[in-house]
Amino acid sequence: MKVILTQDIKGVGKKGEIKEVKDGFARNYLIPSNLAIVATKQNIIEAQQVKKKIEQNTQEEIKKIQETKELISKLEMKIKLKLDKNGGVVEAVNKNSIKNYLSQYKIDLSLDAIDLKHSLKEKGHHQVEIDLGRGEKATLNIEIEY
Repeated sequence: MKVILTQDIKGVGKKGEIKEVKDGFARNYLIPSNLAIVATKQNIIEAQQVKKKIEQNTQEEIKKIQETKELISKLEMKIKLKLDKNGGVVEAVNKNSIKNYLSQYKIDLSLDAIDLKHSLKEKGHHQVEIDLGRGEKATLNIEIEY
């Protein structure tokens, strides 16, 4: 029996694929568990349309990630940190300050995407890696002054 998978199933296939499976497996497990639907002509047409839309969305997402990566690589976050009376650093560059800086350029990221092990307090040039998703990473240059 031909079915269209509605979810990824280990050992069977991925969501949206049309698979030939044994009748009993389809009737007794896949269809009642909402893991697949019968591959009628209409269902196949709808599945192909959904798959096409997913591919378009994926391509748009990849394009947006590439544009964001390019923008971040051109940016340099310049920040002047405040010192106390004794010359100690009062504030530091942390994930929130990086996120706020990037949001000025309409780059919205989660804090987890910013690979910063500890807050930056040292004067000089620093680089912070940012995970944009889909295996793409960008490097933000940060210049700290006192």
